[in-house]
Amino acid sequence: MQRSMIKLFFVCIFSIFCITAFSQTIQIVYFNDFHGQVTEDQNNPGVAKFVAAMKQSISQNPDTIVLVGGDNYQGSLLSNLTHGAPVSEMMQLLSVRASAVGNHEFDWGQQYFSGWQTDGHFTYLAANILNRSTHKTPTWAKPYLIIDDHGTKIAVIGLSTLETLTKTNKANIKNLIFINPAKAARFWIRYLKSGRAKEGAPNIIIALTHIPSDQKAQTKIITGHELTELIQGAKGLNAVLSAHSHRPVAGTVDHVPVLQAYAYGRDIGTLTIQIRDTDHHVLSITPALIPVAAVKDQIKPDSDAMKIEQKYSAALHDLVSQVIGESKIKLSNAMQDNISPLAQWVCQIIQQQSHTQMVLFNAPFFRTDLVAGTIMLGELYNIMPFDDVVVTADVSGQDIINALALGYIAPGKQMTQYAGVTVHYGLHPHEILSVTLDDGKPLLLQQYYRTAINDFMLNGGDRYDFSQAKNIDHTGLNIRDLVIQHIRAQKIIEEKGN
Repeated sequence: MQRSMIKLFFVCIFSIFCITAFSQTIQIVYFNDFHGQVTEDQNNPGVAKFVAAMKQSISQNPDTIVLVGGDNYQGSLLSNLTHGAPVSEMMQLLSVRASAVGNHEFDWGQQYFSGWQTDGHFTYLAANILNRSTHKTPTWAKPYLIIDDHGTKIAVIGLSTLETLTKTNKANIKNLIFINPAKAARFWIRYLKSGRAKEGAPNIIIALTHIPSDQKAQTKIITGHELTELIQGAKGLNAVLSAHSHRPVAGTVDHVPVLQAYAYGRDIGTLTIQIRDTDHHVLSITPALIPVAAVKDQIKPDSDAMKIEQKYSAALHDLVSQVIGESKIKLSNAMQDNISPLAQWVCQIIQQQSHTQMVLFNAPFFRTDLVAGTIMLGELYNIMPFDDVVVTADVSGQDIINALALGYIAPGKQMTQYAGVTVHYGLHPHEILSVTLDDGKPLLLQQYYRTAINDFMLNGGDRYDFSQAKNIDHTGLNIRDLVIQHIRAQKIIEEKGN
């Protein structure tokens, strides 16, 4: 018995030695949904501390590949007003190899893709996006990239969520076709494994996606319809990098490693890949998350990244730090009785400015709180980063009910935000008990009401349907600009109504 135990001990030691001595460790360092968060704030590390944390992770292994999950640029004043210039410089600094295409990459049209890649020294990957005319990958992207790391060939397939069809302005993607990610992945996995690529057949295939996922804190179970369909419907993937849902995710689905690094630079994701030297066979892939936001006060800013921030902050300083008013109260973006104080306040402003009976806005339009104290212009870009404009139209009571119910029943959505009506919801999803106008009259299903929405919603964003609306007026008025004008006029915000 003792001799058997000694023999087993030496077998285990020899096995560990063989794995260590005759294997290669490749590291994927990953982030997603950075949303142009150049400067540090209460929750986000900003580029200087984020780059410092990224460099620390990269330094752990000389065989490191940096990948990004999309939604890189839209979301802050410094990035929005420069169309992403500081983020592209950050991408170059980090030697990013490839990025998935996020829905917000299309917010400013498609004319910036080439410049982003040139300035950032990376490649956009979009295997399931086709040009409607040519039925080929758009000229500003490639379907896949093969990276050769000391003889180990890693294929990275880019995939975008089908939610892009309802999560960006349709006018900006009208020349594109979005293929089911699982279907596209199946085609390219077969193509790559057959050795038809000029680089030869890969040893590893990773899906770099802007596809959402979520993970239960207690059970660690990972969920997501598109993600699950991709993994179950496209066999042959060694790992999936997720994005879009702004969630920390590290685990497996059907034994396939899945990773999503929260958002805004708050986490860094890593895939540690063990490769057998003799034949480049994959021994193991381990996903993990490194917290950044939680320890950002202990991170020393990277000097090179700080120069990027300082350059753009200096150029736009007068604009960013321009004081436009003061708030005596905090307007939270958190839901209270199905509506957030911030959203209700903004909707009331738009109702006044547009001279409409009511306002309906999609909740994700608002991103953070308006805190009490001095209000600077840059803060409004963080609260409302999107350049949506007001659209007024005559909308039937039935379509208003449908819009109010949509946000209530759709999985993962927040409630539709509104002004000009009082809404009473039932205990069950999609049940609306009553809708009353501000004058006390009930909403009539067949009657039409002058309503303000945004152009994103009019074009079917977040699955809203206003196709039956009448007398549509594209005002061209930027919603954020109207709020800024209101704050300037009021000077002091003392309660939601002013």
